[in-house]
Amino acid sequence: MNNILSIEHRDLTDALMTIPSESLNKLREELVRVSLLRGGAYMTHDHVIRLPLDHDILLAAKQMAERYYTSNLKYIILIGIHELREILHAEVRVKEEILISLSSKSGGTTETIANFELLRAFLNKHIDGIDQRIVVTTDAESPLHKVATKMGYGILLMPQMVGGRFSVFSHAGIFPLLLAGIDVISLLDGARGVLDAERESSNSNQTAKFAAESIFREMTVGHCNILNIFHFHPELESLGKWERQLIAESLGKKNDISGREIRSGITPIVSIGSTDLHSMAQLYFGGPKDKMTIIVRANRTTTERIPSDGVLHDVAPALSMRSPVELNDAIYQGVVRAYHKNKLPVVLVTLPSVSAVAIGAYMEWRMLVVIYLATLLHVDPYNQPNVEDYKEETRVILGHLGKK
Repeated sequence: MNNILSIEHRDLTDALMTIPSESLNKLREELVRVSLLRGGAYMTHDHVIRLPLDHDILLAAKQMAERYYTSNLKYIILIGIHELREILHAEVRVKEEILISLSSKSGGTTETIANFELLRAFLNKHIDGIDQRIVVTTDAESPLHKVATKMGYGILLMPQMVGGRFSVFSHAGIFPLLLAGIDVISLLDGARGVLDAERESSNSNQTAKFAAESIFREMTVGHCNILNIFHFHPELESLGKWERQLIAESLGKKNDISGREIRSGITPIVSIGSTDLHSMAQLYFGGPKDKMTIIVRANRTTTERIPSDGVLHDVAPALSMRSPVELNDAIYQGVVRAYHKNKLPVVLVTLPSVSAVAIGAYMEWRMLVVIYLATLLHVDPYNQPNVEDYKEETRVILGHLGKK
């Protein structure tokens, strides 16, 4: 499982020197010291990295999946989406064809509750016994936990010290994947492989640490404030959006772990190759040098070929008998060369395939990169105190509306 991810960093300028190891050690020691005092990040870190190793989580999720699986299950709904209602009305006839997985760590997320209530009310008008097809994932003793217990919903408890964005290998992530028939064992094997490789490697060979230090250099010396997550596979766009939340909430902090105001962070954006090259390449290669890019691609093979006798053969003869994979690889290599030519910072990540084991490895690697980077930035990656700012104002506004 070692080296499942191929990581390469293209240095840009002589100014991007290696951070002295003694400085990194001091930062890590400070993170541990302050975290132990406040009882937060250090303990949470231990829980996060152990999630893929926790067999109890897999067992609990498996038991719940076996309880709710039916041979005619059509839809696993993770959130209530209004556009789904007409589809469900047309295609779902009995409760066994649907499963609603409601996940909220705090048990009080406004949007989640609103969407759930709308969907449940709609389904109750058309399907008998829909409450028997609801599973809740939340913290113990949260408001949602108490209601779920009263209503007899299936309940999976979130690990106490793990936040939503780091919970992909907890019940919240594993349960719906099991129901959907995803190879969860391979997903976890990939994550474990990365953990093993990082633990067994010397400091110079730790790819997560290496990537974090590369990003940190660009943020501090190269003055990059945007991180472009560039997936060369359209089907991985939702993975990029999870990365966006992971990076934004974990690193965008008003204060460091000692309480000092620092306003840290790097703004993550998601690009999809080759589609977004047509709209964004000019900005990426010719615009301000305020962006660092991580390009993610997977090795693929295919027997499909572009026909040599096509009606557009004379327009692009070089494409004759080429495979879509060859074309995509050529575009990828062209993009990499363009980054190098324009002296722009880029990290290249190559997956062996778009598979459960490779995605599990990548997601674990991505979380480790964020944890390392948080250490360098001197911030707690596990809290998100300012997210409550808009939630508190929303509750106030809704409270005033209720009084009218």
